[in-house]
Amino acid sequence: LVYVLDVRMNLSQLRELPSGSLEPSLRPLVEYTLAVKELRRDNFPEAAARLESFIAAYKGNEQFNAALARLSSILAPRTYDFWTGVTGQLARVRELANLQEKWEKTRNPAVLYDLAAAVYHNQMLYYNHLWCGGRQGYNWLGYINATGYGHAPAEMAAFAREMINYNHGLRYFQQVYRDPASPDALKAKALYSSGLCYVGLDRWGSDAHFAFPPSEIREKVVGTYRHFLEEFPDSPLADGALLALGAYTGDPAYLHRLLKEYPQGEMAARARSLLKEMESPYYESVRLAGGPVPYDVLSAGDRIDALADAATIPQEVRKWAAANADHPFAGCKALGEWRYILVAAGPKPSAGYRVEIVNVEDDGRGTITVRYRIVNPAPGEVVATVITCPYILARIPAGNIPLEFEQAR
Repeated sequence: LVYVLDVRMNLSQLRELPSGSLEPSLRPLVEYTLAVKELRRDNFPEAAARLESFIAAYKGNEQFNAALARLSSILAPRTYDFWTGVTGQLARVRELANLQEKWEKTRNPAVLYDLAAAVYHNQMLYYNHLWCGGRQGYNWLGYINATGYGHAPAEMAAFAREMINYNHGLRYFQQVYRDPASPDALKAKALYSSGLCYVGLDRWGSDAHFAFPPSEIREKVVGTYRHFLEEFPDSPLADGALLALGAYTGDPAYLHRLLKEYPQGEMAARARSLLKEMESPYYESVRLAGGPVPYDVLSAGDRIDALADAATIPQEVRKWAAANADHPFAGCKALGEWRYILVAAGPKPSAGYRVEIVNVEDDGRGTITVRYRIVNPAPGEVVATVITCPYILARIPAGNIPLEFEQAR
């Protein structure tokens, strides 16, 4: 139920639910989730108002608190203090609403930076406490996705973008950096903090990979801090940028430069420690660690004709797939927040053939590999003697990391 409310349903769908006819036990779950969805839109005043109303209506409700206890026993290994989480969330949202109002009145980029920093420092800000302390990775499909088996539901990418505080903070920091009114010192802090947001996305966990492929994010870390050193070489934050570049590229030259230019800086001890780690033959840069990329199979079969009626697939993608499915093909098409993957086996003499995706893997070095196989009819299987063109159409989160296709034997 929490998965459906928090992940499957968007804000518009929740608003359309007829509150008057909802089951009494369901109404508070919907009302709280509506507040969280408003919060994830960074509509802080509306979120604060909804949270206040929810707390006033249900904090002392014995029936709802009993339901919370049952929910906690299912989702959490220990008792979870839901109300402490929600009241703390309200306090943070009120602070952000005040900062947002101040920014809108003054247009002072320093105020926007303060708002961005407040978002950055609170991983639980956009959290739905109905999960009772658990992470999305522990929902009914999480373990399967985290280990690279099965397919990620399409809504997971949107959920990850909305739920992770670093993605929200990143947009504000970038806005401060681009603001012509920002003095150089503030621009430097905003650009440096943008890099920290990318680091946060990289280290968040496997559930972030639904929307942020590891190679893509790690390239952003490296690119941001290289840009930082070019634009602000004399910034007091430069030693932190050098440390991040040393860690993410595995190049000790960045660390030696740090020790030469900032021998007494607060990052010097960490640079020495990292250089010592690099001496080991087993050392790997964090940038080398990859992982599975979640993918969503949209359509598969032995003829692509049925795609003409697939209203959930964009028309541009349907046309592209139809134009390539009648011959051997493995390629992708970017559109919006997705990259669409098509693998076609070409004409086959009978039914019984099919195309399967084995996995989609990000190697952490700047390449995503789509592994697929073409399955023949089983020996002795009775199949129709008719020309078929087996295919599979899937999608992964959008990004600029190159895709490679590899046929499994």
